Amino acid sequence: MGALRDCEAVIDSFFGQPVNSLTTLAFVLAGVVVWQRGKRRRWVSVGLIATGVGSFLFHGPMPSFAQLIHDLTLWFLVGVVGISIIVEYRSTREWRHLVGPILVLATVAVIGRLGATGNPLCDPSSPWQPHGLWHIGSAAAVTWWALNNERDS
Repeated sequence: MGALRDCEAVIDSFFGQPVNSLTTLAFVLAGVVVWQRGKRRRWVSVGLIATGVGSFLFHGPMPSFAQLIHDLTLWFLVGVVGISIIVEYRSTREWRHLVGPILVLATVAVIGRLGATGNPLCDPSSPWQPHGLWHIGSAAAVTWWALNNERDS
């Protein structure tokens, strides 16, 4: 299963990969925050919540369809954010508000890859899971971007 590439050992429990499954809830929390505070970002909040649910299924109970749901919801979120950024840039030509969220995203992406199975930061039994940091950091980066752009609404 694809989750094995994320380093954390899979245990026989509802939470499969406990750290990775619980950190996916950062996406759900981020989606709720964006829904409440980001009036122009309803689709982003839906994408965040869906990604949290899909990722939880993938890292937690791991039903047979979980990888498909995980991938579809993640690509939905990427698409919604990407389209929003393109539309806004075309109308404002403003990009500086992207720098902070992109730096956060890049940092947690590098740490997450260094912690993948077979890489230097991977310790399958550790409560410190770099892929879990990726969940939290990417949810935070999208939330930062989404709420930072609410100033015009």
